[in-house]
Amino acid sequence: MKLPKTAASILLATLVFPLFHANAYAEQNSDVRLAAAPAQRAIAVSNEAPTLSAPETATISEGVLTSIEATGMDADPQDSLAISATGLPPGMKAIIGVGADGKKVASAFGIVEPASQPFTVTWTVTDGVHNPVTGQTHVSVSRSDASGMEERVGSVIHATGRHGLDRSRARELGVAALPILARMLRDGSEKSRWPEVIVAIGAIGDTAYFDTLYSFVWQRFSGEVDEDTFYACEIAQANLGFMANLSPRVITYLQRCVNPATWASLPWHAHNYQGDRLAVQMSEYTITSFSHLNDPVATTTLTQLDATPYSPKQRSAILSALKTNAVVRRVGVLEYQKQIEGGGQ
Repeated sequence: MKLPKTAASILLATLVFPLFHANAYAEQNSDVRLAAAPAQRAIAVSNEAPTLSAPETATISEGVLTSIEATGMDADPQDSLAISATGLPPGMKAIIGVGADGKKVASAFGIVEPASQPFTVTWTVTDGVHNPVTGQTHVSVSRSDASGMEERVGSVIHATGRHGLDRSRARELGVAALPILARMLRDGSEKSRWPEVIVAIGAIGDTAYFDTLYSFVWQRFSGEVDEDTFYACEIAQANLGFMANLSPRVITYLQRCVNPATWASLPWHAHNYQGDRLAVQMSEYTITSFSHLNDPVATTTLTQLDATPYSPKQRSAILSALKTNAVVRRVGVLEYQKQIEGGGQ
């Protein structure tokens, strides 16, 4: 089904998650904090030594992208504050962000594999002067329920409202939904829902399905594609940020694709987007994905692009991405998503 131009533009704006509304939120809320963080306790306190705040316990669901945070603080801004997390199970990694007022935020981020046992995260804060401060979070893992998954996926995909797909609901479906979503993406009769399916795959964040989105953009089509297919490909390129937080391979792909020259080998084009215009457009949606990477490489890459963009036409996307990434680095990508979707209600 070919959407009218105005309706298609509205759909694209609601699905590509930070480029327009989200980045306006980031600019206006540059001091956003972990507003909905779980109850914390001070692990150690002294006049000058660093302190650590972390939850004593947490419960997460297997197969669902999740994050557990701890915050390190130091009263002396001259100290070299660092925080780390160890004891993470397969599927999770430590992400270190930069909080407000010199705080360091460590996140246990990722997708716990099925049948995982309870585990304990050990957090360590150092300042290069005092003894390290440590604390632990004891994490229990709830089992996933895949019953009725076909109906649950359909409910999420077909319930898209004027604010776009509810990414939190999509993420909570977990990895059990991915085979169903991938099948829908292969099904031409589901073409009108491809954008929502793609956003759901990106929100679930399983890096095993990076190739599903990669092949959709680079291998599925050739020649001239219609508007619906073009929009779906744009959205696929713009929704790789969650996966990038877990995969160096995805980061490398995004770093390559911010250069419009990379897109010269794309085997398809749209009626109004060909050659350089198409290449710049796809590079801008790559920049959108990069903005959701909670890693210093994102800040470095975006800053370098800002200084020397490949094309002056990338300027607006770069500035928007820098604003978004600054918030993601402070609060994490899941909290950022929650703040954005909450602000859109």
